Amino acid sequence: MSKTLVRQAKGLKLKEELVKGILQGEQRESLPTFDLDPESAMFKLREAGITAREYMEATGSKDARQFYEKELGISLDSLVLEEFWTSDDTRGSIPELFLDTILMANLNHMVTNQVITEIPIDRESIVIRTFEDAGQIYEVAQGANIPDDTGYLIRRTHFVKKIGRGLGMTYEEQRRTPFPLMQLDLARLGMRMALKEDLDVLNTLRTGIPAQAAYGPQPAQAAIATPTSTSQSNTGGSGISSGTLVFADLVNIVTDIAKRNYKADFLIMSPVSYSKFLLISQVSNYLNAGPVASSVLESGIVSHFLGMDIFITNQMVDNEMLAGQKGFAGVKFVEQPLMLEEEKIISRQLDRAQVTKVYVPAVLYTQALSRMPF
Repeated sequence: MSKTLVRQAKGLKLKEELVKGILQGEQRESLPTFDLDPESAMFKLREAGITAREYMEATGSKDARQFYEKELGISLDSLVLEEFWTSDDTRGSIPELFLDTILMANLNHMVTNQVITEIPIDRESIVIRTFEDAGQIYEVAQGANIPDDTGYLIRRTHFVKKIGRGLGMTYEEQRRTPFPLMQLDLARLGMRMALKEDLDVLNTLRTGIPAQAAYGPQPAQAAIATPTSTSQSNTGGSGISSGTLVFADLVNIVTDIAKRNYKADFLIMSPVSYSKFLLISQVSNYLNAGPVASSVLESGIVSHFLGMDIFITNQMVDNEMLAGQKGFAGVKFVEQPLMLEEEKIISRQLDRAQVTKVYVPAVLYTQALSRMPF
């Protein structure tokens, strides 16, 4: 798309039509646009009452940095942070650029987002009602009554978790910090928030309750415990020393879940457990089988071994495996997605931004889960 946009519109009318187009999911070609001179691009957007984020969504751009460089002609490589607050081109654009970097790092480093269902909510707590049984289906004659499920109902209440961190930047730091350098710190923040979410979700899947904190009401115990598969090294008389992982353990955890009419299609373990996983002769023989070994080197994960995607994270405890069916095992209710706010504290010559997220990790169907200490 050319830096000079071809169609004309002004003021609030443009904003109303633009937002309407965004909400209705119209194609970018059908959205009202106006001439944007790179030298006064941000000024014209503000004059029309449009945020950079709204215009970025309208033009179909997914990457904030790319949007500024290609659509508005603003190069970010040579800018220092001070120019974001003082330049007419970029003033007021901190939330869009900062949040974009944090969000990308957050999504790329989360493990549990690949195995759970994410649902938006707008309440302080959520009540989960599920039938914890095999979900029997009945075959009946024409006109006969259809019996209700005889499973027992589990009612769980989970309270929201709020996580976040502030970023304070003095005026001196702003004058000397290039934006690309700041991006590294923002990406690190996104990674750290991803690790915190993984820890909360994994602890909930493992134990049925969120990780306990020193503040706020939280369930004291699980409504129903996550099923535990038997490990050969924890079986008396098995002849296998504790802490050893054997191939039979992998078979057990898959078949245990299958007996409950679910399919184990993910397996999560710590780096320590993963090292023991690789020492299993059947696994090492599989990984050394030509094309498979190449695939592992390219992707960094062992995919579809025994029908499971295998994820490795340091947020999982050692000497334990967690397996289940994606989408059914866990859920994360998101009350507030990643949000960045900024403020200026003149008395301290400080610009400050803070990133927060509010969510509820919960178990959906425990029968779709299994944990195995070994």
